[in-house]
Amino acid sequence: MFSAVLLHCTLLRASATVPRGSRLVAQSAADDSFASQELARTWERTGKGKRCWQPGDATGDTRDDARLLFTSWRLTPLRLRTRPGCLDCVRCQLVLSHIGLPFQCEAAEGEFAPALFGAGVGISDNAGIAGVEEICEFAEANGAAMAATMRDVTPLAPPSGRAEVEEWLEEARAAALGGDDDLTGLLDRLAGLLGGGGDGGESKVQFGARAAQRARLAAAYASLSNGGFGLEDAAALAALSALASRAGGTHHWPEAARDYFEESRACRQAGLLKQPQGA
Repeated sequence: MFSAVLLHCTLLRASATVPRGSRLVAQSAADDSFASQELARTWERTGKGKRCWQPGDATGDTRDDARLLFTSWRLTPLRLRTRPGCLDCVRCQLVLSHIGLPFQCEAAEGEFAPALFGAGVGISDNAGIAGVEEICEFAEANGAAMAATMRDVTPLAPPSGRAEVEEWLEEARAAALGGDDDLTGLLDRLAGLLGGGGDGGESKVQFGARAAQRARLAAAYASLSNGGFGLEDAAALAALSALASRAGGTHHWPEAARDYFEESRACRQAGLLKQPQGA
């Protein structure tokens, strides 16, 4: 018992001989060391010494690549060069708008249109791509890749592959470019080609007071493509936009054609319906 008390007193005397400042210095040094190590670890996690991701880089995960590319377009939107009265330019606007890819339109000043520029477009950011087929193919491929993990992106529906749709699109394009002004037959045939919701006629009979709402919903889901908005719909709506502009509205159109055009989400997003078409 005496030995234990003696040992305790000895330890107390030994600790009393250590200057108080020395203990503070030791504790401070330990704290500084911990802070330095934590800062170093944080610095490493942020990618210190590594090149930042650039469009075209591969992270090893295609979903991460798609998300990073989409984020870069949100920060700096794609640039779509267009010119007034260009059906192909409107087609590109509709496709990009429906998919949800961030872009801005800029007027062509003697250059070819449509053309698309931006990060990850073409062999370099300044090169871009030109032509409606190339732009739509680029948008379709990226839309499919990004839609897998991003709910803001809507992929295009596959084409219907129907010969009668292709024939109607050729006639509609010719009419939009200044062909025959008698559009009754052309627009009447459109109703029979639309899939999805159809023209809403059945809804009007079945749902009575909700007829208009049901018809609008049906028109919003009607399409020429296979199960949703696709490249065929972009071509059709571009032609209808030109026809509506030339005719001064759609109030004289058959209901199915008018609803298909005016209830199109892609048309609204592309800014083609800023003013009521029937006004």
